[in-house]
Amino acid sequence: VVALAVAGRGVAELVRRRKQPVRAEPVEQTALGLPLLPLLGYWLSPATSGAGAGRLLGGLLYGILSQRRGSLWMALATLVTLTGAVWVPLTEREAGSFFRHPQLWLIPPAVGLLLTAWLHRDRLTATQSGTLRNVGAITIYLSSTCDMFLNGLAREPWLVLVLCGLSVAGMLLGMQLRVRGFLFLGFGFLLLSLVSMVWHAAVNLHQTWTVWLAVVLLALLACMVLY
Repeated sequence: VVALAVAGRGVAELVRRRKQPVRAEPVEQTALGLPLLPLLGYWLSPATSGAGAGRLLGGLLYGILSQRRGSLWMALATLVTLTGAVWVPLTEREAGSFFRHPQLWLIPPAVGLLLTAWLHRDRLTATQSGTLRNVGAITIYLSSTCDMFLNGLAREPWLVLVLCGLSVAGMLLGMQLRVRGFLFLGFGFLLLSLVSMVWHAAVNLHQTWTVWLAVVLLALLACMVLY
């Protein structure tokens, strides 16, 4: 199906170069819709082999057309197909279920949404661009936070390190791009991850001195900021 889509797109381009847009447009529109068929077919028959590869190829096709034509709708189609390519192997593994590790499901489309907003920032208003950025960033942080609380630090302590890494990366990206939303969100979730680590050490590991150390350090930080 993806091969037919690529071939149809090539035929439409040849016809368009011969200055016959009336014939080229229906062929092109049909070719653009074909890569979405494997996405629908997988939900009807989850045992279909090669479904992830088909989505990947379809996403690459949409991505190339999005850059060539500068189409936001093509970018969204790229996001949908590539997200489907990531979700396919997760559905085949019990450890990758949504309620086991939600960040595996939500972070890829959120990152794709951020990239779409960045690549098409010239075609979006300031409000639209800011909304897409905030939705993408909040989805990343909330999914990682939910993953941490669902599994618990006692069982999987590495999840808090993932949240810390994402928070620091968001803060650095916010400073580099001068986006205050990334900076504030990153700082807030970094503080949440640090509080979670202190709580885990005090309650689960019975290291109560970490609480007093955190209180002292927070007091010193507050004094430095105020004075």
